[in-house]
Amino acid sequence: MKKLIIIGISIFFLLPSAVAAGQRFGKDPEKFKERLVTIRNWKLMEEFDLSGEKAQKVFNILKRYDEQRETLIIQRRKSFNELKKEVGRVAPSEKRLKDLVREITKTNVELARLPAKQLEGLKDVFSVKESARYLLFSERFGRNLQNVFPRGGPDRRNRFQQE
Repeated sequence: MKKLIIIGISIFFLLPSAVAAGQRFGKDPEKFKERLVTIRNWKLMEEFDLSGEKAQKVFNILKRYDEQRETLIIQRRKSFNELKKEVGRVAPSEKRLKDLVREITKTNVELARLPAKQLEGLKDVFSVKESARYLLFSERFGRNLQNVFPRGGPDRRNRFQQE
């Protein structure tokens, strides 16, 4: 029963990269995200035999970093859109271009640091061995998602195509 309650609660957690995948495949992004979070949390519960308070702590930590990732992805997307507009101008502002490149670079660095921060947050809940197992789980789960939802969608169009 506890596992069912935890699964129900986990539906509200976020998996930011799922939004884009859901949009590519014509699904409601929020529902798609909820389903992926539910799957991730269910797999975590199975893999680590999580229940009760420990599961809730893990899910809260993951939710916090999911939200940070989503915020950074939205910020990066906005900066890229602005960069695209600025580059398309007849006389782009060099200062604005430098600022946008700096913003995007900073956001990319923050995104790259998130997995390490997430693992650091989990160290209060997981043992060293569990942390190592979590790294393996994350890699495997991400790879499985990429196999199910390949980048670029089912049409596999040229990734280098200009939009």
